[in-house]
Amino acid sequence: MARPHVLFGGVYGAVLASSMVAALTEQGAAAPADRLSNAKWLAVTVVASALAHGYAHLIAWRADQTVHGVRAAARLFMSEWPLVLATAPTLVLLFGAAWGW
Repeated sequence: MARPHVLFGGVYGAVLASSMVAALTEQGAAAPADRLSNAKWLAVTVVASALAHGYAHLIAWRADQTVHGVRAAARLFMSEWPLVLATAPTLVLLFGAAWGW
């Protein structure tokens, strides 16, 4: 059984990737440079989203007035891996289209 956090991150990452591709894609034929640009924008967006989610969790976590330390904060940020991993198939497809695979 999947843990709720992993499932949430995976679904969120897949929706993020799909919506970014839909927003960035133009009608008709696209040049490889356009696909490479789309892949770069998706990579930047997913990293920013993962950092924003991690930061929001950190702020919410700190509201309980206890000190958790740097290691705990790093683990919290690293727990956003499902969001990043869920965008990997879309990134592979975009990079593949850009590089002619």
